Amino acid sequence: MRKPQDLSVTIISDEKTHEGDGGLDAVLRHLEGQVHQVTVTTPAAVDLTCTTSDVVHAFGWAAGVAASSNRTETPVLLSPPAFSSGDGLPHDDAELESLVRADGVLVSSSRHREEVHNLGIPWYRLTTIPPTVDVDLYTRRGASAARTDRHRLVAEVDAGGDEAGTIFHAMRLVESTELILFADAGPDTDLLRSRAGAEGVGDRTAVVSPSEPGERAWWLRSSDAAVVIPSQTQTRDSSLALQAMACGTTVVATSVDQLEDVVVHGVTGLHVPSGDAVSLARALRTVLADAFSIESLGMAASDRALNRFSPERVARDLASAYARSAGDAPVVDDEPEPVEESVATGV
Repeated sequence: MRKPQDLSVTIISDEKTHEGDGGLDAVLRHLEGQVHQVTVTTPAAVDLTCTTSDVVHAFGWAAGVAASSNRTETPVLLSPPAFSSGDGLPHDDAELESLVRADGVLVSSSRHREEVHNLGIPWYRLTTIPPTVDVDLYTRRGASAARTDRHRLVAEVDAGGDEAGTIFHAMRLVESTELILFADAGPDTDLLRSRAGAEGVGDRTAVVSPSEPGERAWWLRSSDAAVVIPSQTQTRDSSLALQAMACGTTVVATSVDQLEDVVVHGVTGLHVPSGDAVSLARALRTVLADAFSIESLGMAASDRALNRFSPERVARDLASAYARSAGDAPVVDDEPEPVEESVATGV
């Protein structure tokens, strides 16, 4: 296998791939220290017939189709969208062909890995590259919002979706809780406040619109638990879970897509069924049972975020995948790291 530091890599991506603290930009500055050279281009501008790179990495279907149609002897790795996202499954033959022809497929979760395999991609061509979180910004240390005498929850939901109702119902069953809801400024904030009032928890719910990531971290550090309970995960959901974990806040989540891997049940948080307010309330009582449970789960969450989901760690994983591909060796599956199941007191 060739050494990563000897490789030149061409990355094909669109602007959307770079968005957020877990986007490509967060990894690039670390990746540039792992490999010899990184060139970033767009699907519209790519011309692989002129590339001198050792590996091409395409992010998304448009990039994958561009790489497939410009195919040379250079190995191509493809990172397809999560199938549960709006851009999920291949829409046409060109997208499916780009998946089949790729020398390696980099998936974002165990569930994603199984879904891609079900389309006919052999296990040995699949490698799991998880999402990232900015562990310099989202950290246990730093200023935090003032506390009340209640246990504080934090969540981010669609204003008209079922998740908000499930959380409000669970709060009625766990009267010691208050909720900080992240929402974009505008009609959503008024709708969420109205729904909280109608559910009888308006006096324990604050809807806020953080203007910058530092303000999100400020709220997260003051919270005892983050509630992330989608029926289908979105980038927003895994981002909030990772941000909370990096801030030392345990996460109660549904075990869908990336959240199934991000949150280790009984170690960094708890998994609950989707749409089940009673199970959510029970999980919250377990997490909030005593100060030791809150602290131990939070510390484990922070350690996992730092050691598994930091941009530096993900960049190393990418560099290793590039080296395997460039070395004419099959890209073998990168199984998730085993986590010792040590259940905290009260969990």
